[in-house]
Amino acid sequence: MHTSAIRCPLKELVKPAQVAIVVGTTLCLINGSFGSEDYTRIALNFLVPFLVSAYSRYSFRREIDRVPSRHRSGRACQDD
Repeated sequence: MHTSAIRCPLKELVKPAQVAIVVGTTLCLINGSFGSEDYTRIALNFLVPFLVSAYSRYSFRREIDRVPSRHRSGRACQDD
């Protein structure tokens, strides 16, 4: 079972949210989206980085849980 990704799901979304804020803001500045009323483009500028980061984080945690390690402390939801 993939315990670290399941036990604290909200905590696992903090880093993807931070990535989405930085990358989404950068994309909006580059594309000049903040002055426009194209809300779909603005939403996608933040949603896509969030989903990619969340999926990457989940996949990484899942892989860690799958591979046994003698050196892990066994605590779930550790900060990076």
